[in-house]
Amino acid sequence: MGASPVAFPKSIAKAREHWTGPQKSVGGRPSARALMLADGVWGHRKRAARAEHARALDGPPEAFGVEAERESARAARGGAARALVWGHRKRAARAEHARALDGPPGLFDGLAASLYGWAVDSLAMALATVGGVGRVPVASGTFGSLVAVPLLPALAALRAGSLAGYVAVVLGIVAVAVWSAGRAEHVLESRDHSHIVIDEVAGMVAAGLFLPGTWLAVGVAFVLFRIFDIVKPFPANVIDGRVEGGLGVVGDDLVAGAYAGLLTRLLLWLL
Repeated sequence: MGASPVAFPKSIAKAREHWTGPQKSVGGRPSARALMLADGVWGHRKRAARAEHARALDGPPEAFGVEAERESARAARGGAARALVWGHRKRAARAEHARALDGPPGLFDGLAASLYGWAVDSLAMALATVGGVGRVPVASGTFGSLVAVPLLPALAALRAGSLAGYVAVVLGIVAVAVWSAGRAEHVLESRDHSHIVIDEVAGMVAAGLFLPGTWLAVGVAFVLFRIFDIVKPFPANVIDGRVEGGLGVVGDDLVAGAYAGLLTRLLLWLL
């Protein structure tokens, strides 16, 4: 019993004829050549559809390239702008620091500002070196401490007569020492330079807080102060190593002076 021929649907046959031309059928079925042609057309359409889908996901290549170039240009302009802003801020900070050292810019300009800065620096150096004593070639700290020796009996007499006046003078000496030492560091471009000896004077004055106004007490305190100033017991070593500026220069000497004054007082009491 032979296989009955199957009628090919007319709609499908028309579609195939549209794409592949007239169908040559064998026994009512499309020929192998017609099927191959149809498969080639539909495969091409599938590949075209996949490519179109990929382009839809990635976006138009031309537009993406232009947008990428624009983003790159904007990033470059932003980086250049930030570099310019930071450079301007650094220059402004340096100029502000220079103006702070040289005096108010509204009052002093040009040559006047230079003269003002020179005068302030000269005053600071004169105070920090205690009139040039700090410029001696050896043991400048010891010579600076000796300058304060005559001050201690005089300050003790002032303390007996006016405690408020004594406190004001001591605080004034310490304040001047801190300011002049910090300014001198800037002039000498060195931290705690050996020419700066106003800190030794302030340290000896701190020792005098605990002493009677006798030359024996002053002599013992002088020796002990020099020892403590070299050894730097806590917290003098911390202040000397971590605190910047004039306060760091003077602070460790104030601590050494307090140690020297207290120990001298104890020794005088024991003797």
